[in-house]
Amino acid sequence: MENNEQQCSICSSSESLLQVHEKWICRECLHIGIEKLTSTWKEPLVTLFKEYSEKCNGCTSTDHPEVILQARVIGLKIRAVLEFLGLEKNHELLLAVRKMNRVLTSVRQSYVFLDEAKNKSNENKAYAALVKAGTKKQQKLQQQMFEKIPAIFNDSFVNKVEKFITNELVFYILPPVKENVLSQDEGCFNQLADNFYRSVEEKGQTNADTIKTLDAVQKKSASLFYIYNYLNEIFNEKFQQKETYYKQLQQKFSDINDTETSLSQIKRYEKKLNAPKSDIDNIKKAFKERLADLIHNDASLKVSVKEM
Repeated sequence: MENNEQQCSICSSSESLLQVHEKWICRECLHIGIEKLTSTWKEPLVTLFKEYSEKCNGCTSTDHPEVILQARVIGLKIRAVLEFLGLEKNHELLLAVRKMNRVLTSVRQSYVFLDEAKNKSNENKAYAALVKAGTKKQQKLQQQMFEKIPAIFNDSFVNKVEKFITNELVFYILPPVKENVLSQDEGCFNQLADNFYRSVEEKGQTNADTIKTLDAVQKKSASLFYIYNYLNEIFNEKFQQKETYYKQLQQKFSDINDTETSLSQIKRYEKKLNAPKSDIDNIKKAFKERLADLIHNDASLKVSVKEM
């Protein structure tokens, strides 16, 4: 729209003007503004995807659990940011990231369980049998990881990342829309937390429904932590209080999640173990008691965003 009686509110040009609310802006300044806004989001994303690719490819040459954990954390952060931006669930890039994250999560969980079993393998035959079963499963999962990483991180994946960042990112980064998403996500977190506390009171700490609701709370809090962590990188720690809060929650959830994972693995293997049933039952009882204590004693879980 041309209007020679008006001037761009930024550079005073009277050429190629567009009206934005009560102001006028020329196309060149608009283009520069969009480029700057896109760059603010683009550079951290480029770095994240580069680190993700490097860490995941590094998993094919080592069996060190720390490398796998690092790759998984970066992958979860990328997924949280992409979902926050509003990518459709079936977006090709998001699907690829979620697929890789599932592989890394399975391997990481196998390490958590196996370490627990190895540390107590001298206590009774059931733990020794769990080490044997866990080792076999871990080797299978690692082999799947070795095969899937090159299949996912290929030229096609690189093209998906480049296509998204170059051609699509600009359409996902409107600030007012993002503020609404944050509000909605925190409202969802509070609702999930309320569901969890209700389930604890009505069904108990280790009830299957309670664990399911706890898992939902943990995933949402993790997502919010990664989002605020990313936003702090972009906006110079504007969201530091929120990031710190969700980081503390993640630290509290870590022991609960690892204990629940180990208990689930034991239940999965128990019928195949060459060990006295009484030993297996005692192990399950110990894990259930630990899980109940962690949930019951962790008073910090009862702090919600509404109270911040």
